[in-house]
Amino acid sequence: MKEGNVTSRFLQQPSHWRIWATTIACAGLLGLGWVGLGGQLLLIGESQPTNQPQARDTIVLANNQLVAAPRLHPTGFFPGWFVSPSIGWMVLNIGRQTFLSRTSDGGQHWTAQLTLPYPHLFQRDMSFLSPTDGYVVRGIISNGQLVSQLVATGDGGAHWTERSLPTGVVSGLDFVTPRQGWVLVEQGRRTLLYYTTNGGTSWAPCEDRASGHDMGLVDPTDHLEGVRFATPTVGWVSGWKTSGHGPQPEYYVTTDGCSTWQADALPLTVADPQATQVMLIDLPGLVGGRAQGAAIVLDHNTGDYELAVYSSPNGISAWSESGLPAFSRLLPAWATLGSIRSVTLTDGHMSSESGNVTTSSGISLLSVQFVDEQNGFAVASDGSRPLLMRSSDSGATWATIGEV
Repeated sequence: MKEGNVTSRFLQQPSHWRIWATTIACAGLLGLGWVGLGGQLLLIGESQPTNQPQARDTIVLANNQLVAAPRLHPTGFFPGWFVSPSIGWMVLNIGRQTFLSRTSDGGQHWTAQLTLPYPHLFQRDMSFLSPTDGYVVRGIISNGQLVSQLVATGDGGAHWTERSLPTGVVSGLDFVTPRQGWVLVEQGRRTLLYYTTNGGTSWAPCEDRASGHDMGLVDPTDHLEGVRFATPTVGWVSGWKTSGHGPQPEYYVTTDGCSTWQADALPLTVADPQATQVMLIDLPGLVGGRAQGAAIVLDHNTGDYELAVYSSPNGISAWSESGLPAFSRLLPAWATLGSIRSVTLTDGHMSSESGNVTTSSGISLLSVQFVDEQNGFAVASDGSRPLLMRSSDSGATWATIGEV
């Protein structure tokens, strides 16, 4: 399958490029919760088999240390994926059509590559490994129903090839090499994880080899959204339980490729558990030698969002809240800034552990991805129009690339 190319000058596009509107509609105002994909990390608690393939660009260390992978993931509701300060993909509306479009010059120019019949697509639906290799799950309308379709590229998006998928609606995917990946699929009342070793040509369920049960210890009543693997053996699925005591966020972690899982509860303190709705849980990233993740919930009594950031010494257990939760009237966000620190967005302002780092006046930052410790991209608003912005100084200042 080859998609047609449409090249555009981003700065000249009209305001009907609605990244921001799509983000807010799907994320908060419609009351839909889903989990995003966080930055990569790796726990080396046991020696890896010598014949086990390693993820591209993963740095492996010993002595039970967490190590970073250069391929940092976007988080939250960011509607795109940058693999470098110059190369990335974003969802853009051009006329009456929506495309996944690519830039090779840091957002100054865009080439529409992949049509999106269902116009909502976020980073959890993508997995880009390099400027050439990537996977995308897009929505196709078939007989009045939304159907997930997996497509892959090996030439930077010039050509896309359809791959197979298990039956159901995809709620997360990740690849660690062009051949090895995982996909989380909603099938009726259950959400199951599948893996591939041939780039999506075929899939097999993640099963506990001892019991034969799907995904080992995963509670079938949990709501699961989002998957992240750091290596072919170490990975996470996020979700939450819902009971009379309110939602309980969790990470499930595997160290054997997806056969067995350990559930780790994430502490959450809210005023009224019965009025609390989980919006998303971002999967772990490496920050300062520790694993970090985040959860966003909505208090229906006040209309405020609460952002809780979590920290673990090893990414496997002992998760605790990192500082006090933050509150925001706008949908908040969390992201890794390289592997040294993380940042949060509340009420449109960006802060780090050392304090507020945003100097842009009159601009509300809505979602952000940093590709390294200096360079980041953000979807923002100046109160009247959505914008795409860029920072090259760790978020201290932001320059407008164009109107979206």
